[in-house]
Amino acid sequence: MTASYAVSYHIAQCKKPHTIGETLIKQCMLDCPSLVLEKPAGQKFQDLPPSNNTVKRCIDDIAANIEEKVVAKIKASPFWAIKLDESTDVASISQLLVYGRYVHDTPIEEEFLFCQPLLRTTSARDVLKIVENFLEKAKLGWKKSISVCTDGVPATMYVRM
Repeated sequence: MTASYAVSYHIAQCKKPHTIGETLIKQCMLDCPSLVLEKPAGQKFQDLPPSNNTVKRCIDDIAANIEEKVVAKIKASPFWAIKLDESTDVASISQLLVYGRYVHDTPIEEEFLFCQPLLRTTSARDVLKIVENFLEKAKLGWKKSISVCTDGVPATMYVRM
């Protein structure tokens, strides 16, 4: 499984489709040992499962682990802020991008928190609902929040304390 996570991590880093694990990487892994070493060494690579589903599951696990670490740093910070941005993807779907700012090792650190599609509207109410759902899931709350930064969207953000 460690090899699957390593391959999945590199696929995600290169921003390639998950299917590249099955269609290209696994075949390369099978060819190289038989060409460089001896035939039986290649058999171990045959057992590796870099399928689309395995790569997706590994990338999801890696993302969840990173999210846990970032949320832990935010919880440990004396205060934090969020930055919101809305962008439209190639399928013409609005995506809400949320970044967290907090104090940790350096004076202020900024990390990507999550991206969520805005399927109904891009109103402040819908944006706030998505943000509150994330904060509830992460057990953060608004208590140590000191600001919400947006890119000048026409809708006015409001926060219930």
